[in-house]
Amino acid sequence: DIGGSVPGGFSASATAVEQEGLRLPPVKLFKKGVLDPEIYAIICSNIRVADQRIGDIRAQAAALLIGQ
Repeated sequence: DIGGSVPGGFSASATAVEQEGLRLPPVKLFKKGVLDPEIYAIICSNIRVADQRIGDIRAQAAALLIGQ
């Protein structure tokens, strides 16, 4: 859930791109295997229950490492 007007971040009634949640250009969340605190802070300030979502982010990063 990356912000937006409804949980899940996607609303069929959205009339502007800002209503669809957080939009970031391509950025590295991890640098040399370490979570970038500035990027993480931007994401956390734009999602619901951020303390519960960090596990999801770390799981996705771990899956990418296995895929390498």
